[in-house]
Amino acid sequence: MKRTVTSLATTLSVAIVMLLGVAASVQAQNVGGKRCSNLTLSGTYGAVINGMSHGLPFAALDVVVADGKENFSGSGTVSYNGVVTRGVPLSATYAVNSDCSGSVTFSTGATQNLVVTADGNLVQFIRTDDPDAQVTGDARRASGICSAKQMRGHYAATLDGAVSGLPFKALDSVFADGLGNVSGSGTISYSGAITSSTFTATYAVNPDCSGTIAFSTGATQDLMIVSNGAEIRFIRTDYPDAVVTGIARNMAAPN
Repeated sequence: MKRTVTSLATTLSVAIVMLLGVAASVQAQNVGGKRCSNLTLSGTYGAVINGMSHGLPFAALDVVVADGKENFSGSGTVSYNGVVTRGVPLSATYAVNSDCSGSVTFSTGATQNLVVTADGNLVQFIRTDDPDAQVTGDARRASGICSAKQMRGHYAATLDGAVSGLPFKALDSVFADGLGNVSGSGTISYSGAITSSTFTATYAVNPDCSGTIAFSTGATQDLMIVSNGAEIRFIRTDYPDAVVTGIARNMAAPN
C-alpha cells in the first residue's frame, strides 16, 4: 500500500512538472513574441487617423476589412486642406511578423508600419512613405452586424483637431438611447476661450457598423462603432475648415 501511494505521488509530481513545463514554454513563447501572423488581422475595423500632411491638418475615419491573409479593403472619410471627401476607396496588402509588428502597402503607393495586439483587436500605425506627412492612427475591431441598438448608454467623448486653422478640443457627456437619438452637454476649448454647450442629434447605423450623426445645429459626423458599442469613432463632415475627429467610450464598458 505504501509503495502504491508513493508511486501515485511520484506520478502526480511528474505530471505537475510536465504541466508547469508546458505553461513555461507557452509563456516563454509569448514573451519571445512568437504569437502573431497575418491571421491575427481579420474582420472589420474602424480606424481614426490624425496628423499633419505638408504643413496642413489631416484627419480620416476609415472602415477597413482585413481578410486574415494579406489583404485590406474598405473606404473612408478624409478631411484635409479645407476639403472633406467621403467614400474614398482603399486597398492594400499587409504583412504581420511573429512579434506582432508589421507593414502595410497601399495600392496608391503609401506605406505604414504597424503594431497589433495578440488578439487582433487593436492596431496602431504610422505613415512611412512621405517625410512631410506626420500621420498616426489606430484601428479597433468591430463586432459582427450592427444596428442603432449597439450605440446605447452613457458615453464620454473627446474631440481633437483644428477649426479654421486654430486648435480645437472638446469633452462631451453623451447619452444615446439605442433608437437613433442622442443628447448631451460638453466643454469646448477653442481660440482662447472655454465655453459650454448642450446638443441633440439623431443617428443611423449601417450593418457594417458605420453610420452618420446629424445634430440639430446642422453639424454632421460620420461614425464607426467598434468593440460591440464600447467605443464610437467619428469625424466631422459638415464644415470643410473643421478637421476634427473623436472617440466616445461607453462608461459602462470594461476599461
